[in-house]
Amino acid sequence: MAFSQRCLKPEYRLQRVLLFCLILMNGSLASAQSDVRLEQCRKQARDEFSGSRQTSLVGQSAAEQQRLLKKIVRPEVSAYGLAAYLSDVPDPASALAYAFDFDPVPHERLNAGVFLSQRIYNGGEYKLKEEEIRLNARLEEQKIEENLMYIENLVDEVFLGIILAEKEIQIYQKQREVVVARLKDSKALVQEGKLLKKDELQVEMALVELESQIGALEAGELKLRNMLAELTGKEIKSDDRLILPVTDEIEERPDDPAFGQIDIQAQKNQLATRLSKSSALPKIQLFGTAGYGKPGFDSFENQPDWYGSVGLFATVPISAWRDHALQEKILLIESDRLAEYRNTLEKKRNVLEAKYSGEVTRYETLEKQQTLAVEKKEQIRQQMDVLLKEGEASFTDYLAALNDEAIAKVKLEAIAVGKIKEIMKRNRIVVNLSNFSGNE
Repeated sequence: MAFSQRCLKPEYRLQRVLLFCLILMNGSLASAQSDVRLEQCRKQARDEFSGSRQTSLVGQSAAEQQRLLKKIVRPEVSAYGLAAYLSDVPDPASALAYAFDFDPVPHERLNAGVFLSQRIYNGGEYKLKEEEIRLNARLEEQKIEENLMYIENLVDEVFLGIILAEKEIQIYQKQREVVVARLKDSKALVQEGKLLKKDELQVEMALVELESQIGALEAGELKLRNMLAELTGKEIKSDDRLILPVTDEIEERPDDPAFGQIDIQAQKNQLATRLSKSSALPKIQLFGTAGYGKPGFDSFENQPDWYGSVGLFATVPISAWRDHALQEKILLIESDRLAEYRNTLEKKRNVLEAKYSGEVTRYETLEKQQTLAVEKKEQIRQQMDVLLKEGEASFTDYLAALNDEAIAKVKLEAIAVGKIKEIMKRNRIVVNLSNFSGNE
């Protein structure tokens, strides 16, 4: 009972309201800040650059081409009409020795009808062209994937750049906190007459330089965040936390689309040889026609009449064998050239992989050395802190030691991020001759 009465007092109610508001504020801040992962950014970049949409359109185009291709095996129907006047027509009486009364053959020709044809054998052209459409679609998909991998690699570069900038800012912000505290101490010592004014000014100058450096880093980070937002199509807020890639993301080795394109092109060359051969094979076609006109098939009949015919039509393209032999030689040369191109790309890939692997090894060595350097710089700064308090070191010496420690930590972070970057470059190489340079 006493507890309930106490809770009803205004001051206790106010405390509960304030506590509730603080809980809501913390919850809203926690929900506003979000973790951003590299794999998530890659997927968003693919969506932003219409990766799935482009692939879907390629599939739709291939499906429509397949539907259009069916005209090869479907019957072809066409209508025709004829209106003509002949200056000379056959005279039946001229073939006889005695004159007979014949109706004259009409000079007018008026006919209309339909013509139907159906291919029975065309050298296997339909199946081969069907396969050609599938290969063309796969080739386009590989080109899309190549472009998307370039976008993903750019996302990796920007993403790691933001992480490095964040770490550098954190290091210099901690240094600034120390300098601000030292500035406060120096002002007090100057007022007590235990420190010269120039020493206080040196601390202030160090703080100004730090503020300038932090401002430049924050501007650079903002630029990278804006770039990442453009790449992903999603807003990257200043308080969003980018998570350093995990081992699975770093060690992922996607297939290089360049080699997929070469393999598909080799299949297309083989298919082109078979298509060339099919064009030189005999063709058999069933045809039929039906019509109405004057005259019909009876040229001596003056009255309009129905007529029709049906039959088989066969062709043997003899000269096409000569063309096939030349086409076969051309495709053989193209296949050899494609094999040389693949060999060149493999060599380029090996060169780049060796380059990036060497960079990874170099960064690993530097990381070990720089870790020791950071430990030493930290020990020196701690010793200078003790000497400063004992009056055996100047503020200038202490600030120099503090700055050296910060620079060493920034360099260590740069080495760590650089190593991750080189590993990802090695595992995600996309090669082609147009971008092959020693500076890649």
